[in-house]
Amino acid sequence: MPTVTYLRARAESLPTGGHPPVAAYTQPHDPGLLATYMMTGGVGLATRNYAAGASDGTLIGVPEEPGRYLRFGPSCYVETGVPEILGGSMMAIGRKTPGGSMLPAFIGSGRGVENAGVAVFGGSTNLVLQVQTVDGREQIALTTDQSEWFLMAAIIPPTGGGYVLHNLTAGQSATYSGTENRVNTGDETMLIGGLYTTPHAWEGDMLLATISATVWDAGQLADQAAWARSYAADFGVAV
Repeated sequence: MPTVTYLRARAESLPTGGHPPVAAYTQPHDPGLLATYMMTGGVGLATRNYAAGASDGTLIGVPEEPGRYLRFGPSCYVETGVPEILGGSMMAIGRKTPGGSMLPAFIGSGRGVENAGVAVFGGSTNLVLQVQTVDGREQIALTTDQSEWFLMAAIIPPTGGGYVLHNLTAGQSATYSGTENRVNTGDETMLIGGLYTTPHAWEGDMLLATISATVWDAGQLADQAAWARSYAADFGVAV
């Protein structure tokens, strides 16, 4: 159960990150948890992986810190070092950068979108989940307003298809109708806030990202989502 600590002043979190801890906040237990990155700690804590026993990531580029979140521009992301998952779950709180000209990438493997690694990213009007199956690249999408903060999740069974994409803020879900098994495309690692493409033209705001090797059932997803909402609310973000 990873615990993140942060400093608060009266009823409001302080406007910048990297402060010493005076309060603790604990994510629901998940034995398959591989990574949890909490972007409210500022650039100085952006590489901290709060999953128990996990190694920290590497920051590529320098994200902006407009408030208690991070803004990842082109060629800027966290390289987690976590291997691409065959099956599991991903969850994130993010949005398109207000006024930004490029689309956001929330979580994805180093394979990028052209080479069909697992990824959750934004299209012009859609939130997209991409996986590589035995029959090729598969994508499912939700028509989603990404201009405001929202809580998203992807559930990826390794066998039998049934990949599910959630916009939990809007109460929307889309399920892939095929039954093809997931294929792990190699030794690539997972990125947060960007995908390997040419050019590296992703741009988005991130508050939270978590990756698990557990295929969350409905109860586990509800627990993780409730925790994420409570965490975000402490920093003035409603999802």
